[in-house]
Amino acid sequence: MLKTPEQSPPAEPGRSIGEMIERLFDNALDYGRAELELLKARALEFAESYVRAAILFALAAAFALVGLVTLFVGIAIALARWIGPLGGAIVSTLLAATVAGLLIWLALRDLEKAK
Repeated sequence: MLKTPEQSPPAEPGRSIGEMIERLFDNALDYGRAELELLKARALEFAESYVRAAILFALAAAFALVGLVTLFVGIAIALARWIGPLGGAIVSTLLAATVAGLLIWLALRDLEKAK
């Protein structure tokens, strides 16, 4: 059996079509502003969680750098016994430069593969 379409509720008495359209636009603007505020709040929460992680990564990188410097100074001191302080420093520096160069080469190779 076919149903007849439901009729919309009667308009409020005393309101013109213009007033109703104006009210509709006001409600739509309020809804849009509320959605925008929700999106801003979510984005801020998302960003705050990544800012904390980025700070922790930066601190970890700083401590790793301190550890590497300590390691290479220790290597230089250990080598100073056999080849002198300057020789130990040169060998330690060359070792660090070799490791850095290898890491850069690996990074560039990965970038080439990504293209």
